[in-house]
Amino acid sequence: MTITLEERKKKLFGNHVLTITPLTETGEIDEESTRNLVDYRIEKGVHDILALGGTG
Repeated sequence: MTITLEERKKKLFGNHVLTITPLTETGEIDEESTRNLVDYRIEKGVHDILALGGTG
């Protein structure tokens, strides 16, 4: 079954945010900081979060 572009557009709504991935000093994902960022964005009402981003 193929979904048309118009059908895809109808499913996309709200606001979407890219978020950085905080790392520890050793280069591992800082899970606590990541949870805090995600919780904060949810509290502010975002509809979609794309994680594992960077700053450059």
